[in-house]
Amino acid sequence: MQRSLTVGAIATLEPLDPALTSSELATLTDELVFATAPRLFAIVQSYEPGDSDPDGPDARVAAWGMAFEDGAEVVRVDSGGG
Repeated sequence: MQRSLTVGAIATLEPLDPALTSSELATLTDELVFATAPRLFAIVQSYEPGDSDPDGPDARVAAWGMAFEDGAEVVRVDSGGG
């Protein structure tokens, strides 16, 4: 008989009785990874066309970021930090 497990169900440090099977542990681990994975995002810089720019508007990815539950980390595409 397979138990229904969720990440929130394992909130204490108390051992489970009966212990998790290998399959249950794999399922719980997959759920934990999915629930806590950072989300990838991009910061896009757009350029408006000017009188000397016949090609029209343009854009580029200026930075990539990862959003976590309590904040985000951003890395610029070009050299330098910030």
